[in-house]
Amino acid sequence: MSANLKPGRRDIERGRRMIALRLLWREFVSGQLTLLALAIVVSVAAMTTTEVLTDRIDRAMRADAAALLGGDLKLRGPRPIDPLWLEKANALGVASTETIEFPSVIGSGSKFELTGVKIITDGYPLKGQLEIADTRAGVGYPTSSIPTSGTAWADPQLASKLDIDVGDRVSVGETELQITQILVFEPDRGGSFVSLTPRLLMNQADLEASQLIQPGSRVRYITLFADGDLEQFKAFVEPKLDISQRLRGVVDGRPEVGNALTRATTYLSLAGLLTVLLSGAAIAMTANRWATDHIADSALFRTFGLSGREALGIFTTELVVLGGVASLLGVVIGYGLQLVLVDTIAGLLTISLPEPSARPAFLGVLTGFVILFGFAAPALILLANVPPIRVFKRDYQVSGVGQAGRYGFALVAIGLLGYLYSDDWLLTGWVLLAVIILVALVSLIGQLVIRSLGPLERVGPAWRFGIQQLIRDPGSSGGQLMAFALTALAIAMVALIRFDLIATWETQVPTDAPNTFALNITDDDQVAFIEAVTSRGGDLAPLYPIVRGRLETVNEIPLIEHLQGIEPPGSVRRELSLTESGVLGRDNQVDRGRFFTDADGPGLVTVESKLFDELDLQLGDIIHYTVGPDRISAEVIGSRVVQWDSMLPNFFMIFSPGTLAPFESTRLTSLRLLNPAKDTAAISGEFRQVTLLSVDAILNQIRGILDRVSQAVSVVLYFVLVGGVLVLAASIQTSLPERRKESAILRSLGGSDRLLSQSQWAEFLTLGVISGLLAAVGTELLGWLVYTKIFNLEWSSKWLIWVLAPLATGTIVGVIGRWSAKQARQMPPAQLLKIADT
Repeated sequence: MSANLKPGRRDIERGRRMIALRLLWREFVSGQLTLLALAIVVSVAAMTTTEVLTDRIDRAMRADAAALLGGDLKLRGPRPIDPLWLEKANALGVASTETIEFPSVIGSGSKFELTGVKIITDGYPLKGQLEIADTRAGVGYPTSSIPTSGTAWADPQLASKLDIDVGDRVSVGETELQITQILVFEPDRGGSFVSLTPRLLMNQADLEASQLIQPGSRVRYITLFADGDLEQFKAFVEPKLDISQRLRGVVDGRPEVGNALTRATTYLSLAGLLTVLLSGAAIAMTANRWATDHIADSALFRTFGLSGREALGIFTTELVVLGGVASLLGVVIGYGLQLVLVDTIAGLLTISLPEPSARPAFLGVLTGFVILFGFAAPALILLANVPPIRVFKRDYQVSGVGQAGRYGFALVAIGLLGYLYSDDWLLTGWVLLAVIILVALVSLIGQLVIRSLGPLERVGPAWRFGIQQLIRDPGSSGGQLMAFALTALAIAMVALIRFDLIATWETQVPTDAPNTFALNITDDDQVAFIEAVTSRGGDLAPLYPIVRGRLETVNEIPLIEHLQGIEPPGSVRRELSLTESGVLGRDNQVDRGRFFTDADGPGLVTVESKLFDELDLQLGDIIHYTVGPDRISAEVIGSRVVQWDSMLPNFFMIFSPGTLAPFESTRLTSLRLLNPAKDTAAISGEFRQVTLLSVDAILNQIRGILDRVSQAVSVVLYFVLVGGVLVLAASIQTSLPERRKESAILRSLGGSDRLLSQSQWAEFLTLGVISGLLAAVGTELLGWLVYTKIFNLEWSSKWLIWVLAPLATGTIVGVIGRWSAKQARQMPPAQLLKIADT
């Protein structure tokens, strides 16, 4: 822009920039900028440290979770992958490996078993490791090898059903393979029919000799991808997928772990949002003080002939330079602090963290500028409106942005940064709503409460002076009340996440959660199966009847037409496991409509909430399923939020009792086995048609995510506590000039140091208690919103917050306030009056 200016104009612009830099240097040397600069540095350092740490933990959790998918992405389809896609992956540095799965009958001697055969090549898996055992009863251990040509690995179920062990041979199509290991665990084993049958793992080199794949064979080709530029590769592939192909990541590829990862990310995002709120409160207080201190400078500039816009340019340049330097310093400190922090808590972390990325640095600098100008914009506008007469008339009132405008700028800044940190508009919106309500409460109720404190003046002279100070200067006390309440809200909410919300999640995945799923239990075997499990000390969930069906129409309209050409979700592009039950599972919550009652008959259905939305269903719709050659219809009467990581049987569709009675079914349940390896082999041998699937690895993954989120939020809580103390100190420091003047007057009239100290203690204690009560209201509101709207959990009032928030905030604010105002008590009255008059 300056390049297009005339030479004289460029000189003027350069001169104003020099004025801004000289002003900045003068204020820095004199200490006038210390408070604002410190607020920016501390805010950016806190945000950067929090973001770097949570980003590293989040990436580590996702990398760890990818071990349960075998890679970062998984492409599945009925035919081999297009070679051009593999070339693109290679060009983007994305590693890949291909596998093939299909059902086949495997035999040994006179015994035969329908088995899920899996063909693999070198490099499998890309993430995670296979686990094998040396004998059928042996203990599993990880390995990086795969079956060599001429050999195969059988899982314990197949070994038990065929009564084979390591060293035995099995017939696989037209060839024979020797079992050299027992397959204990494979990372990407899913929940399809082929995956749930007994497993045989073999090398692709033996596929041609086996002649297992013939025209018409039911084959599934799977390609795993990892590392490299996955986002660009995903963007390249997704538009080219047809209806039979699915590309999935960790979150949607393993719903059990994906749900835990999504919830963990939301916890960390919420903690980051609260840190943004805290940073904003710190900078808001100091920016307002900075603007007040510069009213005389702005008036002086106006007397020299500068317009309000030109004066605004000088102060804006000063803030840009200050914000840039302070933000960069905050980023450097933030990165350094997280390195020290990670080293300090290395013994607590149960995961290896990846190297820090550059994203938190970018966000840190952006945070400094957005918060600074979001909260300082009203102050800058105030400086632009200072008239020249203010030089001669010190009590002349300068008009600036109104209260609503100041809050508007602040909310926009918090909202923008909140979304950048959380990538979640819904979460950001709920937090902003709670902040708006809290601001309204402070503005309306806070002042009413302060004005109603008159009776406390009778307690003694100290309380009289302290309460009068609050009542006499409602603007200053209101601003401090706002800062203290928002700070207490941020601290209380992070504490709530750490000690209540995560604890609630932990209770949903208890230590005695089911570790095995059992399928294909016949009606005749139900009683004997239950006895076999309980006699070994195991526990069972309810047994659900399972019927396989495919969704065909909604209200007699074919599914594709009903969705108006939108591709149906993957869960209904295949046959679903349907069940019926009159009891709502403890890990299901009705969010629309209702569940079944004893008065309901057949022909009703409730749908999992996300699928309900994806299918564009409405309560009262009639859906139609085909089950073999037959057809069933049911009215949709409700939707359910399902906790997929509970390790209990869960279903997309649950029909009312009697709906599936005409169809043959088997039973499904989950159970807790005390000795999974031993008990699985014994039960499989006793019930040959039953399939047992261990979910221990998934359980361990979910518990690991829980542990790491707890660690991360604990660290965030420490930072929020430290940041909260700094916000309180900064808020009190902004009112020091007025306090110096008041102290000078009281000291001149004979007031003692003790009286001043006690009156300040009374003032800040009262402010802290009121702030704590208002923060308790805000915590109740935001807690209810987060629990019910974000996590679909029940909310109960936290009475402890109503006790601790006022007590803790009152005590902390009282102590910090009394200590921060110490200077105003100790200086001689003459010196105080001289300082106050400048």
